[in-house]
Amino acid sequence: GKPLVRGDHLNIGTSNTEYYQKYVVPLEERPKMTDLWEIGVLAGPQESPDFLTNADMEMFLNTKWEAHYNSNRLGVRFIGPRPKWNRENGGEGGSHPSNVIDNEYGLMTINFTGDMPIAITVDGPSLGGFVCNVTMVYSEHWKIGQVKPGDKVRFRLMKMSEALKSQELLDKHVANIGPFKRDFPIPKLISNKIDLSGAVLLTTEEIGSGLQHIPQMTIRRQGDKYILIEYGKQKIDFMARFRLYVVEKWIQDQKHAGIIETSPGIVSLQIEYDNRLISLDELIQIVETAHRKDHNISELLIPSRIIHLPIAINDKWCKEALELYMKSVRKEAPYLPDNFEFVARNNGLIGGVNELREILLNASYLCLGLGDVYLGC
Repeated sequence: GKPLVRGDHLNIGTSNTEYYQKYVVPLEERPKMTDLWEIGVLAGPQESPDFLTNADMEMFLNTKWEAHYNSNRLGVRFIGPRPKWNRENGGEGGSHPSNVIDNEYGLMTINFTGDMPIAITVDGPSLGGFVCNVTMVYSEHWKIGQVKPGDKVRFRLMKMSEALKSQELLDKHVANIGPFKRDFPIPKLISNKIDLSGAVLLTTEEIGSGLQHIPQMTIRRQGDKYILIEYGKQKIDFMARFRLYVVEKWIQDQKHAGIIETSPGIVSLQIEYDNRLISLDELIQIVETAHRKDHNISELLIPSRIIHLPIAINDKWCKEALELYMKSVRKEAPYLPDNFEFVARNNGLIGGVNELREILLNASYLCLGLGDVYLGC
């Protein structure tokens, strides 16, 4: 439709107030709106001391972050102090310490795009290459939808048991709204065998070599609805990727209740799960079983296809988008003001942008993961 202008009228349903009163939440049960929000989070998937310093995490939790005006359903940006970081760069992931090779983003995770934290919201990207230090717990998701530009937000670190109890209370509250009563299963308890004090839930040792090589596996907590499985030590490894493909396929074939979706990256795999149907330790046991199986990848045949894509290089629309980005978000970054010049320089191309153009147009690419496949799609 057309843009709304002064004087337009929008007709919303009928005027039968008796009908709508059946579905209205009583005033005393409605959450209080504010301009200073406290939002509960769980540490992970990437926190201190592997990526951020302990002082960075303390700073993050003690700061009243201001919601940036350039926020929407893709993400809510926050203004505040910069972290110091616990490493000089991202290795094979990139030049900035916030870079990683790949990271499947959980809904409502806090994503450090450079030094700026961004809450990945309902239409945000599902796969990228930046560190996420905390993830909001499920029962607190609604709050970020109420945050407006200029509001302040403080993040409160919660325990997993507290997050599950908070979800149970929210489920009971929602079940009693309106005339249709519903029952939600209670979130499943977690055994004491898992160390829940940090983001890393399990690390296995690297064993074997060649086609029998089983890389190190790290399972990271990603809120109370996701886990992130990483293969290797932040290195691009085709054999690890192929093995991860077989592990994912095995998990899918088991058809476990509670496993909602698997999302592969390059050397990582995210699993979204329903903690009402499967507990965190049950899920970890399934992943560990899949990881330790004798998967034969020597004769692996992966379904594939060749796609020819048209491409516009250094076009005016990308340049205009960069100019707008520099005006509205940030003026300085390693990739600014020219993405192509940055890529050419970062890869040591003597011929600069012209050489980069030839490489891009004459190359064939192997797709290992789908980035920026938006969560709301």
